[in-house]
Amino acid sequence: MEYGNYGHCPNCSIPRGDGPYYSNLFYRYDLYGIRPTSIYDWYYGHHPWGWLADWPGIIGQIPAPPAVCSGFYYTVRPKETLWDLSRRFGVSLTAFMAANPQITDPNIIYAGQIICVPFPPAPRSCQGFLYTIRSGESLFTIARHFGVSMTALLRANPQIVNPNIIYPGQVICIPYPRPPAVCRGFLYTVMDGDTIARIGRRFGVRPGDILRANPQIVNPDIIFPGQTICIPFPPPPDCRDGFLYTIQRGDSLFSIARKYNITLDNLLAANPQIVSPDIIFVGQVICIPQLTAVEEFEAAEIE
Repeated sequence: MEYGNYGHCPNCSIPRGDGPYYSNLFYRYDLYGIRPTSIYDWYYGHHPWGWLADWPGIIGQIPAPPAVCSGFYYTVRPKETLWDLSRRFGVSLTAFMAANPQITDPNIIYAGQIICVPFPPAPRSCQGFLYTIRSGESLFTIARHFGVSMTALLRANPQIVNPNIIYPGQVICIPYPRPPAVCRGFLYTVMDGDTIARIGRRFGVRPGDILRANPQIVNPDIIFPGQTICIPFPPPPDCRDGFLYTIQRGDSLFSIARKYNITLDNLLAANPQIVSPDIIFVGQVICIPQLTAVEEFEAAEIE
């Protein structure tokens, strides 16, 4: 280890490249033919960065930051290295170098130098939608807001090295909540403008039944275009005075009523779960009521 007496501090022996607030800047001053003339003032003074004003020669050696930064600017502090910053900000060295073409040697950065800390790029494939992080947010609050587990959020964003480190302006992938493994109905892809209530009206299913069939939906007010959900078949009613029938392709309530020689009104009365007589589904189970003797006679007279 070399020691030297610097400028205003003839009795100070400071190990070159070591000590508090030290950086590559001073360790390499001989390399650039620049001698610090105010190291004592900087090292011991009340204004730790005042030495820059008294040392104009070194300013020309500090590369200017890139004009465009897809991230944020950061001022290097004494003793920091790109490797330190890479670990702290969860950014690879390769990404650091790509964002800072002014740095020709990754081993040489200077205290006081301004560099670009790039945001980790969003994943190329996102089975969901891209979201820009806002100030004050964390992965936990984002996951809770969108009804996604932390595990699913991190799995969708492998570029996030440390889940505690995200930045306002950073773009991440919000994965769609997976539909239930078992759907006693059919799967539906949410479209622009859809809400649970609108979907329920469209398919004649009560919103509460849709939510019970989709436990992955944490907040009923938050669903996304492209998300797949389960539209459950309305459960069949108590059918003691009749029998259950599974709707086939091409069936309508009118054709079913005619097939079993009952009126449409009787069929609807036996199936109060059917909200709209125009909306039934293949595979849905309904009740076919048994006619009383009087009703059979009336039906025969109508024919």
